[in-house]
Amino acid sequence: MIFPNEKLVDSSDVKLLLCFVICNSPVPVSRDVLLEVLQSYGYVNYFDAAAAFTALVEEESICEDSKNKGYYLVTSKGRLISQELKCDLPSSVREKALAATINLLSKVKNEKENFVNICSTDRGYSVRASISGGEGLNLMSIDVYVPNEDQAKLIKKNFLDFPQNVYECLLAVLTKNSNIVKNILSKDL
Repeated sequence: MIFPNEKLVDSSDVKLLLCFVICNSPVPVSRDVLLEVLQSYGYVNYFDAAAAFTALVEEESICEDSKNKGYYLVTSKGRLISQELKCDLPSSVREKALAATINLLSKVKNEKENFVNICSTDRGYSVRASISGGEGLNLMSIDVYVPNEDQAKLIKKNFLDFPQNVYECLLAVLTKNSNIVKNILSKDL
């Protein structure tokens, strides 16, 4: 049994938490987004979460969505594991897991609607990002050079976290509307 403010280190507890979050997501989720969201709540470190995720796939508790390569769903076996979570983990962990699920849904939506690709070049990294307007409409595409991979990953994360701000800022700069830029920059990002 785990207590609040402790990291989950027992592999079965980590698998329970992963199943619970995937089970409570109404849409398939990607591995990377799932691991990032769970880490952000401080209950799971990356390596334990990644190992548990792999084990859940091997045990067929979660499976790749046939319609969305790289996105995962919970199986009936995983649903049973998720139901166990309610008894085995404290309510504070479940509450944070549900909050993580809400955050996850936002990230999944942004990941599906927006695209970021990082490519290594001989001088650094190229980050290509685009915002979809749905139904084949590309609202914006941008290609940015950065000298190292850490900066490229930071740009990808921030772009996917706040694509609407990037789009609004770019339009504001191009239309010389400084009020929009001020409003966006004054928001808590």
